[in-house]
Amino acid sequence: MRKTIKKSASKAAADTELSSTIENDLPQQSTDAPSPVPAVAQAPISPFAIAEMNDNKVESVDSDGWAVEIDWSFLDPSRAAPAPVFPIEKLPEPLAELVAKLALARRLVVDFVAFAILAALSGAIGNRARVQLFDGTLEPLAIYVALVGAPSTGKSQAIGMVETRLRALDGDLTASVSGAAMAASHAALDRLNVKIRAKVAERLAVEFEAPEDYREGPRGGRLLLTETTGPGLIEELSADRSGRMLVTHELSGAIGYLSSSQPARSRGLFLQGFDGNPVVVSTKSEGRKLIPELLLSVLGAVQPGRLSYLMRHGDDGFAARFFWVHPDVVPSAALGDNPGPIDDLAGVLSALQGIQPAANEHGYSAAVPLAADARAPLEMAAKKWTTDQMFSSELFSSALGRGRQYALRLAGILQIATHVMEGKSGLPDVVSADAMTSAIAIVDTYILPMAERVFAASDTKPSDAAALARFLARSGKPMVNARADIMRGRGSPVTQALAVREAIEELEQRGVLRPAPQRPGRGRPSSDWIVHPALLAMARK
Repeated sequence: MRKTIKKSASKAAADTELSSTIENDLPQQSTDAPSPVPAVAQAPISPFAIAEMNDNKVESVDSDGWAVEIDWSFLDPSRAAPAPVFPIEKLPEPLAELVAKLALARRLVVDFVAFAILAALSGAIGNRARVQLFDGTLEPLAIYVALVGAPSTGKSQAIGMVETRLRALDGDLTASVSGAAMAASHAALDRLNVKIRAKVAERLAVEFEAPEDYREGPRGGRLLLTETTGPGLIEELSADRSGRMLVTHELSGAIGYLSSSQPARSRGLFLQGFDGNPVVVSTKSEGRKLIPELLLSVLGAVQPGRLSYLMRHGDDGFAARFFWVHPDVVPSAALGDNPGPIDDLAGVLSALQGIQPAANEHGYSAAVPLAADARAPLEMAAKKWTTDQMFSSELFSSALGRGRQYALRLAGILQIATHVMEGKSGLPDVVSADAMTSAIAIVDTYILPMAERVFAASDTKPSDAAALARFLARSGKPMVNARADIMRGRGSPVTQALAVREAIEELEQRGVLRPAPQRPGRGRPSSDWIVHPALLAMARK
């Protein structure tokens, strides 16, 4: 398949007074240019040479027809693209004001505060409401959010800010996680005991009546997950239909690998928990067990160095389910001046958790219809994202494919949260075109570009094109033959015919190679390629 190079999305400048205030007063995102591309151990190309090429934008020899500017950043796969700027002005006014005030008071970057709050809103709504596209089709409002940053960038403070309020709602403010897990285990044992006693009574042909406080089937009243292991998840998620939320300060440890003795089952439940569908699982103690509506929201943090570990199986759709938030933030020891309007946030979360679900024969969730005039902008945006899939890497293509879903869920959260913040009761009549337009803008200018940035940063394996470019630089040949010098060349990193062709095509698109003129008298097209002189110069510096 032919590789096509897609340029990173440019930063979107915030143009409102609110965003201007934030830029002046908040901890600043780094505005420095990306650091020079370092040398790779196996490829002795001077990092100063690459840096010089980047800084000077490679003034090529015009008379030879080379491109004036070459982006050499592809030689370093760990070099992340610049982060987009969060468009806070696209949030509804009351929510934008709440985010800005909390960020200012606590000296935190807006990105972390905004998405921590959005995740908390999603968790508080849970499965109580969904967006209705048309009769019989409901989109849940669960979102998965990952705050990515080095230590002291404020991601844990942003999570802690909402976590305290969520735990208060959950009735678990003073109880430890281990105590809650023990209580859940005791409850499971009680239910198992009742079932065993009932079986024994049936075999002995005697009557048995379950205790009054025992109820088979879904129950409610909890918000936060206390377990991420396979059995623990099954026990908690089968207890009610209102949805649960995971809040963790170390995402890579909580999901899929470190905390579970059954990592595949745990990860699988989180994959399915994004969609809110009924799921039947098999357990050793109780056989087949129904989770009536498996719905989860997630808010977690991860350090950049753990991204590749977290995404090593990300192509199963796990990575594409997340909103990745990885701003360019300079670590700071600055302390907040005051808690900010945290009580306002607590009030909104409490009101959202108080939403009455439908809970009738048609389903548990209350439906909020999508307004008729909100469909056209969503379809137009989805068409653009679908087209972009053809020119993107596998991981980023998956994220683009979920663009419509991102926008739908975000629009529903924005609409319901705004409704509550305006002091209105119940649920809004529709998800409006305004909410949809705001959600689309956030997805298009921030969520998707940020996903592209994070996916690129997590892929530390150099591409065939990058490996070939380094090999050609070391070889020092101004012209190479695809068969003799690359496929059969000593030490060539790319030798398979298809891989060689794709790598050469990518380097041609990047302006690093170009086909040599056809030699007179040759019967078939030449496979000779001229190497950019700037690439050869790198190895000599």
